[in-house]
Amino acid sequence: MALVLITINRLLRRLRGDSGQSLVEFGLILPFLCGLIGCFAEVGFGVNDSIDATHLANQGARAAAVNALPPAQLTTWIKSQATTKDVKAGTVTICLPPRPDGVANTGQIGSPVRVMVGASFKIVPIIGGVTFQIRGKSTMRIERTLTGYSAC
Repeated sequence: MALVLITINRLLRRLRGDSGQSLVEFGLILPFLCGLIGCFAEVGFGVNDSIDATHLANQGARAAAVNALPPAQLTTWIKSQATTKDVKAGTVTICLPPRPDGVANTGQIGSPVRVMVGASFKIVPIIGGVTFQIRGKSTMRIERTLTGYSAC
């Protein structure tokens, strides 16, 4: 009987110790840490898509300003330059916004041309996530007379 009481007493002393507490706490916090790191990565992908859309809008506006390609080919070229799947699947709009002096914009030299690149970015698509609209917009002055572009 004394041996049993000694064994139980040792066991109770061992259970009262703090030797495994930090490992248990780390195990409880680890899933939240992994989720937080995953969220940061997803936000980074969204920022990358936004930068890509803005960059493509700028490239497209420059190409439109010098009348490098017809509108349909320019739209295709802009999408082909995208580096992310969300932006490749997005929309490209090329148009002639109103001139600041009130004169109709007919694509003459000195008038503005605007390129807008839009995309949908879904955060954590595996679990359904939230979809954000990403837009890149750039306006430049026309350097060569444009034909085939419509007003905004």
